[in-house]
Amino acid sequence: MLQTSAGFLYQIRLRNVYSGTPRTPAEGWPPSALPLFIITLQPDLILGAAAPMQGAWYPHFPSRRVSVHRMQSLPGQSSKNNLSTIILIAILLFALSGLISGFAVGAFVRPNLSQLTNPNAGTTQSPDQTGPAATATVKPTTHPIFLGEPIISRNYSYIEVVNGTTNYTLSAQVVDKKNNKPVHASDITCKLWLTKDGDVNSNMPASRLTAIDTISNPFPQETIDGLIFDPTTLQTQFCNSNGVTTWKYKVASFVDPGTYYLVVLTDWKGVHYNWSWVGITITKKAD
Repeated sequence: MLQTSAGFLYQIRLRNVYSGTPRTPAEGWPPSALPLFIITLQPDLILGAAAPMQGAWYPHFPSRRVSVHRMQSLPGQSSKNNLSTIILIAILLFALSGLISGFAVGAFVRPNLSQLTNPNAGTTQSPDQTGPAATATVKPTTHPIFLGEPIISRNYSYIEVVNGTTNYTLSAQVVDKKNNKPVHASDITCKLWLTKDGDVNSNMPASRLTAIDTISNPFPQETIDGLIFDPTTLQTQFCNSNGVTTWKYKVASFVDPGTYYLVVLTDWKGVHYNWSWVGITITKKAD
């Protein structure tokens, strides 16, 4: 309890307040375990029946009614007031130093908030990007299936010259008869030949198609040796692993000008087979 020069008595009440601990830091405060002291001064209600002093100043407290009574001056009162003031200042300085110490210590021991909110941050490992990129592979077909009509690419020439020197190219794709999708197999026999007969279907006897060993022999109405094939692309050959076959050839000089048909046959071990053709015009010289 303190007495001021104005004649009021005050009680000094210390309230121990924790700003938090390192495990559960208070919001907006450093996580220090040092206690902070909050000093509250409350006017002491002096009970008595004395009458108020003439012209005395009365403090106004809106929340409650306070009675202030006249105090008798005592010997040595001035020295006691000075001592009380010194004690009050010392307590305030002590509380302030504790508050500053709490901030200082909390700055050193404060945990990383980002690690508290995300304890796994920084531990994720990126996949190795140095290896070769994965490529989609198509599983090859290992047994004969029903074949559709081979698809002849449009890179062939509609008009071809019979001079024995001009090079021509034709490619075809083996397809599945069920969905007309490419067949990926490298053991399908493919053959290309030239014929003047437009009724191609009548010139494809089943006895020849099932006898895989005779495929290289001439078919009915075939213009024998009418096409001169490049040594790298034989007239009768296996398709590649993607089911594609390419031929490079020249038109022999003895072939008469006119309308002809290029026939492509695909035969899978004499079990399943199919064919298609395109029409071309053969001339003596380039137009």
